[in-house]
Parts: sequence; structure tokens; C-alpha cells
Amino acid sequence: MDQNVAKLKKIEAKFYLINISPSGKELDHIGNDPQKLKAFAREVMKEYAGNF
Repeated sequence: MDQNVAKLKKIEAKFYLINISPSGKELDHIGNDPQKLKAFAREVMKEYAGNF
């Protein structure tokens, strides 16, 4: 782990796990296409990273 712990206390989380779980309607919308789901997940992660 890195030493980037500014303002963190000993008991606070130092990393988070992201779970991308599209609904059934969202999966139907992309036609259950694994490539479209992968592209969607990558875009979500780009947005997530951009907020730091």
C-alpha cells in the first residue's frame, strides 16, 4: 500500500471495492452483450477515477 494516508485515522478504510451491477433492464438494453458490458464498466471506472 502507498503512504497516501493524509487525514485518515487508523481505523478508516484506505481503499474501496467497486461493484458494478447492472439491472436486468440494463442488461436487456445492451442485449446481454459481454463486449458492451465491458465497455460500460470501463466508462464507469473512467468517471469514477475522474472524481478524485
